[in-house]
Amino acid sequence: GAGVCQAYGEAASVAQAVVAVCTGVGSETRDRFVAMASDLCAQFNGLMTDLLEDGKGRGQVRPDLDSPIAAAAIVALLDAMYLQVAFGQVENDPARLATAIVDLLGRGYRVTEGDTP
Repeated sequence: GAGVCQAYGEAASVAQAVVAVCTGVGSETRDRFVAMASDLCAQFNGLMTDLLEDGKGRGQVRPDLDSPIAAAAIVALLDAMYLQVAFGQVENDPARLATAIVDLLGRGYRVTEGDTP
């Protein structure tokens, strides 16, 4: 949770620099960058899928959850949060980001019995 968010938060300035550099390079360099980014995304999706499968094995994740699709959704959420941080829309506070993401994923957004408004 917090480690992933912190890594994303720390990468904000790097991503902005990469975008700036990529706009001034040739198509071959851009293509290599896209291939590397795609590979990184696939690795991250695989890691999230493995974590969900491990959670199923420990009884912490619903056994009927489609792990690859859920992993892709989690990665998409993290990517979007990263962009929010990178462009200054959300404060780079890894603990707060991790808490909010884990809470949203674990409990959803609906008020349930026992919650206080």
